[in-house]
Amino acid sequence: MCDVKGKRKSRGMALGLVSAALLLAGCGTSNDDHSLAKHRGVWVQQGTGNLWQFDTEHLRRFQYNSHGCVLVETHPYKELDELDQYLKSDKSTLTLTTHATNDWVFTKQSEMREQCQRKNRLNGDDPVANFEYFWHTFNDYYAFFALRDIDWQAAYTTYRPQINAGTSPQQLASVFEAMLEDFDDTHVSLTDGKRFEVSGESSTALYEDLVWLMLQRHGEQWEAYIDTAYDEQLGEFAQITNLYLTGEKLTRYQDSNALGWGKVAGNLGYIRIDRESAMLAPEESQSDDFFAVISDAKQDIEDTQTLMREVMKDLADSDGIIIDLRVNDGGFDGVSLEIARFFNDQAQTVAYKQIQNNDYQQDKQAITLKAAPDQAYTKPVYVLTGELAYSAGEVLAQTLKSLPHVTLIGGATNGAVSDALSFTLPNGWTGSLSHQNYLDLSNQVLEAAGVTPDTAVPVYARKEVEWASDNVLDYAIQALGAAPSRGFSFPGVDQTFAQSLAEMAIPGVAVAVIKNGQIIFEKGYGIANLETGQPMTVHAPMNVGSTSKAVMGAGMMQLVEQGRLNLDMSLSEMKLPFDIAHPNTERDILLRHLVTHTSGIRDTVQYNCSYYIHGTNLSLYAQGGHEVCEDTTLTDPTEFYRAYLLQDGQYYSEDVYIGAGSLPPGSVHNYSNVGAGLAGYAVEHVLGISLVEHLQQNLFAPLGMNNTHWDYTQLPEDNPKTPQYTVDDEGTVHYVPEFSYPTFFDGDLNSTAHDLARLLIAISQGGTLDNVSVLSEHSVATMLSVQTDVPTYWMDTQGLFWFWQGPFVGHGGGDPGTHTIMSYNPYTKTGVVALANAEDGTLGNGSNIQRLQTHLAAFYRAGVAHQ
Repeated sequence: MCDVKGKRKSRGMALGLVSAALLLAGCGTSNDDHSLAKHRGVWVQQGTGNLWQFDTEHLRRFQYNSHGCVLVETHPYKELDELDQYLKSDKSTLTLTTHATNDWVFTKQSEMREQCQRKNRLNGDDPVANFEYFWHTFNDYYAFFALRDIDWQAAYTTYRPQINAGTSPQQLASVFEAMLEDFDDTHVSLTDGKRFEVSGESSTALYEDLVWLMLQRHGEQWEAYIDTAYDEQLGEFAQITNLYLTGEKLTRYQDSNALGWGKVAGNLGYIRIDRESAMLAPEESQSDDFFAVISDAKQDIEDTQTLMREVMKDLADSDGIIIDLRVNDGGFDGVSLEIARFFNDQAQTVAYKQIQNNDYQQDKQAITLKAAPDQAYTKPVYVLTGELAYSAGEVLAQTLKSLPHVTLIGGATNGAVSDALSFTLPNGWTGSLSHQNYLDLSNQVLEAAGVTPDTAVPVYARKEVEWASDNVLDYAIQALGAAPSRGFSFPGVDQTFAQSLAEMAIPGVAVAVIKNGQIIFEKGYGIANLETGQPMTVHAPMNVGSTSKAVMGAGMMQLVEQGRLNLDMSLSEMKLPFDIAHPNTERDILLRHLVTHTSGIRDTVQYNCSYYIHGTNLSLYAQGGHEVCEDTTLTDPTEFYRAYLLQDGQYYSEDVYIGAGSLPPGSVHNYSNVGAGLAGYAVEHVLGISLVEHLQQNLFAPLGMNNTHWDYTQLPEDNPKTPQYTVDDEGTVHYVPEFSYPTFFDGDLNSTAHDLARLLIAISQGGTLDNVSVLSEHSVATMLSVQTDVPTYWMDTQGLFWFWQGPFVGHGGGDPGTHTIMSYNPYTKTGVVALANAEDGTLGNGSNIQRLQTHLAAFYRAGVAHQ
C-alpha cells in the first residue's frame, strides 16, 4: 500500500486509505519477456512490513510483522504493464518512484522470509490470529507510542484475554476500537470496508466547542446535529473570509476547487489551499488502485505547475501574499513541494523525515525544495495556519516556514504529519498507522506538536462570526502594512445605525470605539429618557449588568497586587458571618473558584426571584407575573446568602450545588452570578473594607470615570441614571422600575460608554491611562490569563472574571432593561463599548439585540479600518 498522505473527511474522520491493489488494464504482453521480470527476487522495505516478490510471471505483495505474514495480492505481469516506468533496480536495491511522497526503497533478500512462506501465511477470520497480527503490526511499526503516551503492552494485557475462538467480528471490532481510541492520530484507522470504520483521530478544539453547544441545545440528541453544525460553522468562516476579497469571491481555475485566489486590501494577494490532491478537479476522488495513486500524484504535480503559474501571473504585481492553510485536508507531499517552489529562489533543505519504529531506525532523509520553475516570488508572504491543517498541508506549512521571507501566523497545525502506512489483517480488514518522523530544520519532531506559527493568533473562533471578522486575516493584512477596510467607515456606519435604531424599538444606545489607546469614535443614539425626551449621550449612566464583574475583577486585582488579597484563600478563612458547608467536603471553596465560576454554586430560580424593586423588598420577577417567585424577597446580602447556601436556608435546594454537591469545588465551570456576588461580599469581610469605596477611590477617580458608581443615587445630580426599558414581541416598550439584588456586585454597577471605554483603554495599555497607573502590566496580564484548568468551552480563557472568546477579551452584561458590550481585540488593537437602555430578551425573543450586534460589528470593522 502506498503510504501517501491520508485524505480526510471534514470533521477529522479519516477516510480508509487507498488499497494497494495493483489492478491495471494490461495490453496482453507475454509474461515470459515482461519488463517486470528483470526485478525477480524478494524485496523488503524496511520499517514498513512491505515485501514484494517478483517471479517469472507474477508480482506478489505481502505484509509481515514479527508475528506473521499476509499475502495481500497477486497480479500477473500483464495487468501491470505501466508499473515498470516507476521502478528501477540493481543487484541489491529496488526503488519505486511514487510522486506522492518520498521514493520507496526495497532491499534484496536472499530468500523468502519464513513467515511469508506458503505453509506459514495467515489468512481467515480466526479472532486470535487477527488480534495477534493487529497488535504486532502496531508494536513493530507505529512510531509514536512514547510521544502520545500510549502503553501498547498494557493494551495487550488488558484486551488479549477477551479474545477467543468464539469472539464475533463485531466484538473484535469493538476491542480494536477501544485499543485505538486514545491514539489522537489522524493517520491511525481500521475498517472492514462495509460495517465499521475506526479512527484514532482526536477531536479538534472547534469540534469540541460545537459538541458543547449542541449538548446545550439538543441534549442527548447532540450527535444528530454535530456534523451539520460543524459544516455550517466552516461555511460561515469561509463566507466572512470572502468578504475581504475583491469581488467577494475567489478566482478558480476552470472547475477546480482545491485552490482559489484573489486580492485583498493594500494590493495584497490571497491564496486559499484546501488540499494537495485532485488539483484540477471539482472534488477529491479516492482511488482503490495503487498504480492510479502514483499516476494521479504525477498528474497532480503537473497540474499544480499549470495552476500556480496562473495564480502567480495574477498576483505577480502584489505587494505581498497571504496563503491560507487553516482548513486543509492534505494530499500529496509532491504537490506541497511544487506549490512551495514558486516562492523559492534556490534549492534548499526544508525538513527531514525518517522511518523510526521498533522494526527499523532509518537515517534522516533530507526533504529538498527545488528552485522556482520561473521567477520566484520573494516579497513578504504570510501563511495562516491552524489545527485543521493536516498531513501534506502541514508539510506545505513547514516548507514555507523554512523560507526567509515567509511568516506563519495562527495556530499550530494538527500534528498528523507522518505518511500513513497501510496494513491488511488476515481477515481482509484494512487500516493505517504512522511510522515516520518528520522533523523541522532544528530537528524538532513535528508529529503531535504540528508546525508551530511564528506568531500565535487565535484561529477558528466562533466569536469572530459575531464581529463579522476574520481575525487572522486582519492581522496578516495589518502586518503587511495595509488596512482591512472592507468598505467600512465611521460616517457610513454612523448613518446606517442612526436610521436603523428606530426599527429596533430600543430607545437609546451609546457607542464608543477605541483603537491604539484612543477613543476614535463615540456617539449617543436615540433617546435616554422616554418621559422627558432627553437624547442619549456617551456620558449617560446606565446599569451595565454583568460587565460589573470585570470592573470588580480589576479592583480585586489591585488588592492582589498590593498583597492584601490571595485568590487561593478559602471562604472559611474570609471571616464570613456564617460557615458555608459545601456538600462535598473534598475541597474548600476558594476565592479563585468564585472569580472563575468554578465554585460549584449555581444560580437557581431563587436567584432571579431575589431581584427586588428599590426601596422595597418586592420581588421584581413576582411583580412581573412569575408565579414561582414569592411576592417579597430578602434584600440583605448576609440574610440572602444564609438562606440560599446553607442547607437549612429557606432558598436552599439540591440544585444550588452542581450535581447536588457530588462534585467538589473546582471541578466544573458554570457561570454563577451568586458566586460572583459572594466573591465581592467575601473580600469586603476578610479585608474589612467597602469594595464600593475602594473601586471609587482607586479605579474610577484615577481613570476619570466621573459618571460611574455602584450606587445610582450617588451619580452626579446633573447627570442621573438613565431609565431602563424592556421590549415585548410586539415592539411595545415597557418601563422597568429601579431594582437591585442582594448579590449586588455581580451586576449592579452604573457607568457610561465613555467611562468604560477609558477603563478598557487602561486595560489594553497594561493598566495605564494618561500617565496614571491603576494596575501593573503584570497584574493586568495575570487578570486576563488562565486562572483555572477546568474546561470552559464557550469561554476560551477564563481569567479573573474577564474572559476571552477567540481574540476578544472583555465582559458583556444583560439584565431586565439593559444590555452592555465591552470587548477588545489586542491583535487589531480595536475595541467596542456599547450600552443600551433596553433589551428584548425578558419579554421578547431577543431579535432586536441580535440586530444591534450586527451594527456593533460594523462599528468594530470601521475601527479596524481606521488609520
